[in-house]
Amino acid sequence: MKVVDFFLFSNIFIALGASAQTLLTYQLLQKKCSISVIIFVFLSTLITYNFYYLNHRPVKLPHSNKLTWLTNNYTLFCAISLLALVSLPCLFFLLSTSQKTIISILGLLVWFYYHPFPYCKYSLRTLIGFKIGVIGFVWTSVITLLPAMEVVLDQITLKKLSIHYAQQYLFIVAITIPFDYRDVVYDIKEGIKTFPVIFGKQVAKVLALCLCSVSVGLYLWKHHHLITILTAVVLWIITLGVLWNVSEDKDDYYYFGVIDGLLLLQLITIIGR
Repeated sequence: MKVVDFFLFSNIFIALGASAQTLLTYQLLQKKCSISVIIFVFLSTLITYNFYYLNHRPVKLPHSNKLTWLTNNYTLFCAISLLALVSLPCLFFLLSTSQKTIISILGLLVWFYYHPFPYCKYSLRTLIGFKIGVIGFVWTSVITLLPAMEVVLDQITLKKLSIHYAQQYLFIVAITIPFDYRDVVYDIKEGIKTFPVIFGKQVAKVLALCLCSVSVGLYLWKHHHLITILTAVVLWIITLGVLWNVSEDKDDYYYFGVIDGLLLLQLITIIGR
C-alpha cells in the first residue's frame, strides 16, 4: 500500500495518464511518438498538480488518504516537485516553436485558473462553468495539439484530429465531474459554481454519463472494425460503471486510482486501431 500511496498521491499516476493520452494521439496520427514530448507532458502534469497542492492544501474530507500521505511525506513530495521543475526547462527547449507557443498559452490559462486576474478578485475557476471547462480545454489541448504540431495536417487528418479532440474533451470533462461531485461542500464555501453545485449531484452524475456516451459515439463514428467496436464498448461499460458508483462514501483510492485510471484504460482502444 505504501507503493500505491506513493504513485497515487504524489500525482505520478495521473501524470502517467496524461502521457498515455498523448500516446493515443500519436497513434491516431500514425506517427512515431516523440519521447521528449511524452516526458514533457508527464512532468508538466506532475508539476501543475503538485504545485497546486503545495499552495492549496487539500480540503479535509471524510476519507482524506491523500491529505494524510501528504502530511507524512511532505519532504518527499517537495523533492519530487523540485526534481520535475528542474528537469522541465531542458525538455521545453526541445519542443518546436509552435509547441512552445501552445504550452505558453496553456500555461497562462493554468496560472489564471488558480490565481485572480490583475486588479480583480476572480480567477477562472471561480467563474460559472469555467472550472471544468478550463480543465478539459487544457488537458485536451496538451494531449492532442502537441503531437499534431509534428505532422502535416491535410484535410483528412485535420478532420480526424478534430473529432479526436472533441471525443477526448468530452471524456476528460466526464471523468472530472466526479471530483466536483466530491468537493461540493468546499466549492460552495469558496463560491465556485460547478455543475453539482448548480444542478445538484444526481444531475451532474447523469451529465457525466451522457458526455461519456457521446465521447464513445464519436470514437465509433470514425472506427468501424469489429475489434474497435468491442474495445470501445468495453471501455464505455467500465467507465459508466465507475462514474455511476461515485458517492460521498468513496475514498481517495477510488478517485485518484479508479477514476484517474480510466485515462490509462483508454489505451485499450489502440487494439482497435
